[in-house]
Amino acid sequence: MRNGKEYVESLQKMKTKVYLFGELLSDPCDHPMIKPHVNAAQLTYDLAFSPEYKELMTTTSNLTGEVVNRFTSIHHDWHLLPALRGLRRH
Repeated sequence: MRNGKEYVESLQKMKTKVYLFGELLSDPCDHPMIKPHVNAAQLTYDLAFSPEYKELMTTTSNLTGEVVNRFTSIHHDWHLLPALRGLRRH
């Protein structure tokens, strides 16, 4: 699993061209309209490493068998719905 810092670094390494209202952004991750989302997503990555939230924020991948961040996992089983609901309430 990657942490929040690694997530942001991966976005920056992509060098994706992002236009906002016709303007090419030099660093989309730092733009005031995009940064709040980047910060929120970064937090979900970091919470997966927190002992307090580990059970809520991680799951075992049905593809690899490894522990993965629930935020980025493929939801394949209705039994997981209570855990997903918990993500939205914290």
